[in-house]
Order: sequence, then structure tokens, then C-alpha cells
Amino acid sequence: MWWQEVRAREQMNRSVRAKAGPYIHMDIAVTAARLDQFASARPEVQLATLAALREREADNGATELAVVGVAAAVLIALFTPPIGLTDFSSVTNVWEVAGRMAGEGVVAFIVVALVPFGARERMRRDRRRKLASVWLRAYEDLLVRAAADASPQPRRRELINLFRVRRADQR
Repeated sequence: MWWQEVRAREQMNRSVRAKAGPYIHMDIAVTAARLDQFASARPEVQLATLAALREREADNGATELAVVGVAAAVLIALFTPPIGLTDFSSVTNVWEVAGRMAGEGVVAFIVVALVPFGARERMRRDRRRKLASVWLRAYEDLLVRAAADASPQPRRRELINLFRVRRADQR
């Protein structure tokens, strides 16, 4: 069933994140020791780390912020009476006024609690995204340099020198 597929994907994602865990840092201290540690990791661990960092870099937290905003709007719409508290002509007893005031107080409390929660979550995700960007670039640069150093093809300067030597031999 579909929920089994979702569960299997989540299990796979947890496995990838667990492999990548030692190489995902929560600071920007990109040091030679940390890069060497990553360079010495197995290729599947390096790929898992790059995948986890790309996932974090792409996560901007917009969905969660939208959910908080919609929840606040729904609560306000549900609990705010169509007639304001200043219009008491339709009120028949004091309990109705107390109920309206309590409902609006609860809504106000929930909205005031939701907004800082949403802002804090947004800031936390934004920091994680920025850190992932820093480490992703550092790791990608390291892998590109390692691939260039391990390349069996001669470098550009060596080709130019080889060409000059052959031209000199032809003269």
C-alpha cells in the first residue's frame, strides 16, 4: 500500500542521514582536518553526505510558515464572532458575553503563540540551509580537486610544454 512505500522511503532517508551525520556540521569552521575526514570516507558515505546537504540547502521552510499562517487565519475566522463585542444589543445574558470574550482571548493567545513559533522555526531552518550551503560547496570543491589530482590526463601546462618540445624538435 501507499503508506508502506512512504514508510520505506522515510526509512531510507533516515539511513542516508545517519551515514551523513558525522560530516554535517552546525558551524562554518571549514578546517583541513574536517575536509580530510570527509575525503577519507567511503564513496557511498560521501554521496549520502552530499545528498543530505542538498536536501537541507533546498529546504526553505516555506511550507511550515504557510501552515502556521493558515492555522492562525482559520482560528481567527472560527472564533471571532461576526458581531463585535461592542454591539451588545443581541446579547441576552452575561454568559454569552463571557463566552465571546473567552473565545477571543484564547484565539489571541494561540495567535500570539503561533507567530513566534513560526518565526523561530523559519530562522532555524534558514540557518541550517545556510550552513548546508557552506559545507556543500566545501565538500564539492574538495571532491573536484581530488578528481583533478587523480586524473590520468596531463594538465594543461604539461600539454603546452609537450607541444613546445615537439615544435622545437621539428625545427
